[in-house]
Amino acid sequence: MISISIDSREMQRFIKDIDKFSEDKQSGIRKEISRASYSIQAKAKEEAPVKKGFLRNSIDVIIQNSGVTGQIIVKRNYGIFVHEGTRPHIILPKNKRVLAWRGMSISGKRSKEYTFASKVNHPGTKANPFLARAADKERPIYQQNLINIFK
Repeated sequence: MISISIDSREMQRFIKDIDKFSEDKQSGIRKEISRASYSIQAKAKEEAPVKKGFLRNSIDVIIQNSGVTGQIIVKRNYGIFVHEGTRPHIILPKNKRVLAWRGMSISGKRSKEYTFASKVNHPGTKANPFLARAADKERPIYQQNLINIFK
């Protein structure tokens, strides 16, 4: 599972000191954190690569600490490999003597023929930081909205 959250000393101090702000400002901060979290989720779903939609549909939001913390998570275990990429590696069979898979035909459909190999030299996967891109798109809006709350 991958997630984006803010866990800095400044944020921890902010969470501790939020009670010092007026009720209106506290409410505005909590609403903005929630709004920004769900906006990042929506943007991440737009940015995520789609084959069947499992990765995109696993992007979720968790609001914690009485609404002062928003966390955007990807529940699919392979999300980290899509987001961060992988290095070149060797794939070996685990339960059988050889690896077997059905290839693709020219038309783009699954072939009926199988390919067999004792190992595969995987070239690695290029990173696709869809969650980071979504957060980067939302950051200036979030910052401006927080500034507006304190005006």
